[in-house]
Amino acid sequence: MNLGVLGHGYLLIGGLVLVGVALLVAALVVNQRLPPSLEGADRHREKRLEYQRNTFTQLGVLLVGIGVSLFIFYFQQDYQKPPRGGSGVLVSRARPGFRPPSSDRGNP
Repeated sequence: MNLGVLGHGYLLIGGLVLVGVALLVAALVVNQRLPPSLEGADRHREKRLEYQRNTFTQLGVLLVGIGVSLFIFYFQQDYQKPPRGGSGVLVSRARPGFRPPSSDRGNP
């Protein structure tokens, strides 16, 4: 059964990249929520938002990097595989007709 694009889990790799991009977008949204200057009372909130932004950014970049690396690896593996099909069938059909010379036929 030939799955084509879904053969090596390209759909899963694409989902991994999309989750990574979504985390990067979430980091941008959190970054927009950070006010330019805060009083001492909201310092804890600023640190918490900064921590969330950094976590989302790191996870997003990590997931995108893993997804791109896996895609390149599987794409190279598919490119290096020899084509299946026609040539193997021809060889298997040709072998039954081939008879090696027999030594018991009385050849001098």
